[in-house]
Amino acid sequence: MTVLLGYVPSALGEAALRAAVEQARFRDEPVLVVNTSRGGAYADPRFAQESDLARVVRELTAEGVPHAIRQLMRGRDAAEEITEIVEAEEISLVVIGIRHRS
Repeated sequence: MTVLLGYVPSALGEAALRAAVEQARFRDEPVLVVNTSRGGAYADPRFAQESDLARVVRELTAEGVPHAIRQLMRGRDAAEEITEIVEAEEISLVVIGIRHRS
């Protein structure tokens, strides 16, 4: 089984990364980091840059958590991409960072 992290380069994404590391260690599972964009905008702030992903890899490596990175730009919503992965692979937990809305 694997912990799937829906990652965006933001404070919420960093909080989700910390939670995913905690859960992966607790469950003794690897982390699959998924970052996605629809690709329609000129510059999507949710699409991680190479330096963002390199930092995530450094953190996961420093924590001793096995991991893989999947960056997708197929014109689909992030929820659709994550749902497809969950249905196709052995995912035990999905961790995403979301903000509370009133």
